Amino acid sequence: MEGGAADAGPARGGAAGGGRGGLGPDRWATAGEPLAVGRVHGAALPTGEDPPVAVFAALADPMRWRLLALLADHEHSASALARQLPISRPGVLKHLAVLERGDLVQKHRAGREVRYGVRPERLADTARWIEATATAWDHRLDALRRLAEGDAGSTGPGAGSVVPDV
Repeated sequence: MEGGAADAGPARGGAAGGGRGGLGPDRWATAGEPLAVGRVHGAALPTGEDPPVAVFAALADPMRWRLLALLADHEHSASALARQLPISRPGVLKHLAVLERGDLVQKHRAGREVRYGVRPERLADTARWIEATATAWDHRLDALRRLAEGDAGSTGPGAGSVVPDV
C-alpha cells in the first residue's frame, strides 16, 4: 500500500498512525527530508523538493514579520532595527538568526557593522512550493469529486464506492 498506515510505522505514544492516517509526529517532514508521495488517481503531491519548513518556522512569529518589513526597503544593522522595535538588540539578533536559518535574510560586514538584508528569492521559492502543493491538492480533490459524482449513478463493479484504489 503506497503512502498508507502500514508504511509509516507506529507513531509516538504507541498508537499506530497517531490518528493521521499513519503519519504521526515522528513521520512529519522536516527540513532536508523529501515529502512523501500521495496519489489519488494519478494526482501526486510535490516530491523531490524539500518543504520550506525553516521558512514557515521563521515566519511563525509576528516580530520576525516586522523585521522583514523593515528590511524590505534596505539593509539595517541589528542596532538600527532594535531602535525601531520594542525589543532589545539581543532579541533582534535572536530573531535575525531564525530568519537566517530560513534563508530569508543574509548578513554582510560593512566596515565595523554587520548589516542584514532580505533574500526575496527564498520567499519566491516558498510561494512556488505553496502553489505546487495547492495545485496538487486541487487535482486530488477534483479526482475525488469526479469519483463521487461518477459513482453516484454507476451500477458497475465498485458502484457506490467513494474510496479510490491507489
